[in-house]
Amino acid sequence: MAISTFWICDHEITQAEYSSVMDGENPSNWTGDDLPVEKVSWYDAIYYCNKKSIADHLNPCYVVGGKDDPSQWGYTPHAGNSISGTITCDFSKNGYRLPTEAEWEYAARGGKAGCESTTPNSWAGTNNSAELGTYAWYDTNSENKTHNVKTKTKNSLDLYDMSGNVLEWCWDRYNNAATINDDAYKVNGVVTNPAGASSGSLRVYRGGGWGFGANYCSVAGRFSVSPNLRYDYLGFRVVRTAP
Repeated sequence: MAISTFWICDHEITQAEYSSVMDGENPSNWTGDDLPVEKVSWYDAIYYCNKKSIADHLNPCYVVGGKDDPSQWGYTPHAGNSISGTITCDFSKNGYRLPTEAEWEYAARGGKAGCESTTPNSWAGTNNSAELGTYAWYDTNSENKTHNVKTKTKNSLDLYDMSGNVLEWCWDRYNNAATINDDAYKVNGVVTNPAGASSGSLRVYRGGGWGFGANYCSVAGRFSVSPNLRYDYLGFRVVRTAP
């Protein structure tokens, strides 16, 4: 598999970062500027991405009905509703977006070295369950709540909380196989920049969270849910396609 170069935020989007873009709104269950934002739907997350891109004078990635300005999508964040119409992502744009599953797992495992290892890390930063508490907030040490981002040890790519604190939305539609739609992404026989199934009503989220056990915090773990739903264990981080 080949993945083009991308930039990824070293932490989950915080409540301060989220509310500064979303006109002061903060849907989270626990409140604190440096806590990860949670109770955001997949629709809320892509709305944020485009709004943040516009604010930072970048080209938005998501398009709904030919429009990349989220204020024209007819969507109200945090209301439990859905974005009507076909949603597409232009990965050539330089704005913020959710990672694909492939990008997320590549980053969580520690990049090329981690992915090509004969014993790749089971969690972001370690392959030893006894060390997981050093890298992640999960059910053993979280006290059933989120914690400030970047307070645990980072992985080999200097990324925090990819196996704990909150789980993270990805772009992909859900399919039972982790290597979904491989043939659709082959370039000269090599699967290149896979971005998930071409259809499906559920969206994928990855990682680990404050209420999950070690087994469910594995970087190989895959979960799915309707994109309009919101949970206090689910947030996101953003990526950008590198030029």
